[in-house]
Amino acid sequence: MKRIILISLSLVLLVSIFLSGCSKEKQEDIPDQENEQEEIKPLDVSIEEISILYIQALLDGKYEEAYTKYAHDTVMKGAVNPEQYKSMMDSLYASSGDFVEMKESFTYKNGIYNIVSIPLKLTKQNINVNVVFNQDKYISGMNFSEYQEASAEKLPDTIIEKELTANVNGYELGGTLTLPKEGENFPCVVLVHGSGPNNRDESIYQNKPFRDIAWGLAQKGIAVYRYDKRIYVYPEGAVDDYDFTLYDETIDDAVEIAKMIQSLDEINKDKVYILGHSLGGYAIPRIAENSKEAAGFVIMAGCVRSIDKLLPEQFEYIANIDGIISQEEQEQIDNLKAELEKLEKLDELPEDEIIIGAYKAYWQDMLSYDTIETATKIEKPVLVLQGERDYQVTMKEYNMWKEAFENDSNWSFITYPKLNHLMMPGVGKATPDEYQVLNRVEQKVIDDIAKWIK
Repeated sequence: MKRIILISLSLVLLVSIFLSGCSKEKQEDIPDQENEQEEIKPLDVSIEEISILYIQALLDGKYEEAYTKYAHDTVMKGAVNPEQYKSMMDSLYASSGDFVEMKESFTYKNGIYNIVSIPLKLTKQNINVNVVFNQDKYISGMNFSEYQEASAEKLPDTIIEKELTANVNGYELGGTLTLPKEGENFPCVVLVHGSGPNNRDESIYQNKPFRDIAWGLAQKGIAVYRYDKRIYVYPEGAVDDYDFTLYDETIDDAVEIAKMIQSLDEINKDKVYILGHSLGGYAIPRIAENSKEAAGFVIMAGCVRSIDKLLPEQFEYIANIDGIISQEEQEQIDNLKAELEKLEKLDELPEDEIIIGAYKAYWQDMLSYDTIETATKIEKPVLVLQGERDYQVTMKEYNMWKEAFENDSNWSFITYPKLNHLMMPGVGKATPDEYQVLNRVEQKVIDDIAKWIK
């Protein structure tokens, strides 16, 4: 299934720009939700409970109740009605069979939205129904995805985790320090997120690549610190600050957090490494420039070129997965390219101009950043990891890193034929839909990082 329209929902992916389409100007254009829906307020229970009641009403054929009892946001309220709910459920039953059982729900975050996924068993085909909530608990959307049940993974017995808040650059960022249960004076890896408002696990649906890396490395004697990204905790900062750049989004916090980790009693201060994934990998040369005390750096699926160069390639790849680019998809590609053409006259634009979700200053900073030139100054060890099935940061980016630095003794390079952008295994042509399937970071990636550090 092709999902160009939903491409920005891929949290850690390069296509997920931090403003997610919000701006001061656009916020003023949104109708007053409270006035529009004064008669329907969210129930005073958890979103998990709301979701179960809402979906049960649909399963029971109570379409009027589903529409009027459970608060929809302005857009959702205008997009559906009881008749459309009935048509949707009739289509579901026709394709997937009669309802059999509702399994345990699970919740994940996607940008500013919380999504409750409810596994449904039906006679012909099992599916998950996903209920999307905004920050005020209004229903903002609903969709169906491939069936998967809630993950019940437990912390391995050989490791422990401690909640450790990072107070950096005037912000409090929640974080988790993962440690081997036995030993002391551990080397430590600080994990730096990709683009978009990521939590400490870098969660995408049920997948948690940063948690996988933390648990895996800790079982090999290496501590890991992962933290909630600034724009995940304080999304308004990116919206309110016209001068917001990659330094505010990623670099400054990563640098200060690495210093904080060096001060911990459990950690060997001479062996603190920084791993950047996706946009975090793109930022590594700048992070290294400001982290002289770090022992080394890992670029994991990190691009060399800036986002404006990668976006059109990503859009075209997804549109062409089935070998056909529809008229609607071509229009989206053309609109993206037209929007990116504004970057050619960036200096002429006002400071509050938004291009693909980011203000002028963000793009000015990014376009002035020469990753290769900045990376030539890195004297510490660097490990570059790349999945060969990654369509977001492709082998083209990896080869640019390798061509520039393969003769430098402090740089190492490893690729993985079966891995995607999350360093998770798959087969065939990679698609956005595979992120919805529960998976794990490949063990060999963890083994290679541990071997490189030790």
